[in-house]
Amino acid sequence: MGMRAPARTPPIPAYPFMPDSDHTLQQRDSLFRRRVYYRTGECSCGEGVVTEHDLETDIVIVMDENDGSFWRGSPEQLEVIV
Repeated sequence: MGMRAPARTPPIPAYPFMPDSDHTLQQRDSLFRRRVYYRTGECSCGEGVVTEHDLETDIVIVMDENDGSFWRGSPEQLEVIV
């Protein structure tokens, strides 16, 4: 009844994607997790965080920081804060 050595897990690669892969390009161009102002009307706007950015359709979803509601629209209607 000897003790077993713990199972070894393979190391996680530091860079799981190739630098020129589509995934890397999408991350670089995406507005995901950016804090933004978004236009809700002609004279009104909100502030929130981009929770999704579909680069194929160029549609973003923003979660409003005040009430947690979601806004969907075009990146042209955004002003990036951070």
